[in-house]
Amino acid sequence: MNEITWLVCAVINAAIAILHLYIIYVGAPAYRYFGAGEAMATKAENGSWIPAIVTLGVTAVFFIFSYYNLAAAKYFTAPFLLYGLMAIAAIYVLRGSVVLAIPFMKEPVSDFDKVSSFIALGIGLLHCFGVYLYENQQGVY
Repeated sequence: MNEITWLVCAVINAAIAILHLYIIYVGAPAYRYFGAGEAMATKAENGSWIPAIVTLGVTAVFFIFSYYNLAAAKYFTAPFLLYGLMAIAAIYVLRGSVVLAIPFMKEPVSDFDKVSSFIALGIGLLHCFGVYLYENQQGVY
């Protein structure tokens, strides 16, 4: 069960990384659609490399997340594996917890931001479940 959970997490993170590569490929319309902001979209339209470089950095992070997930599934080794998995889970849960603040925000929140927050929270909870299984399997308390 633990390996399956981590494989699912690895596929999700790799898919998110590939989505970011697609955003770079499509350019400004994708930056707008996926909520990167008008400044990033305008820079992409004007031929700036900044949006692509920033997005490549984000892509690398998601591929690293996927690598750590595969390490937890015992396909690779990774340094500080448990701490890395916990950090990944925390990042997703913190990103997803924005949904709790939405009712208190003065500015309107886009549908994309709402949906992506719920998705991030779900992915974070899946990672938390994986960490729980990993700790119990390893005897780490």
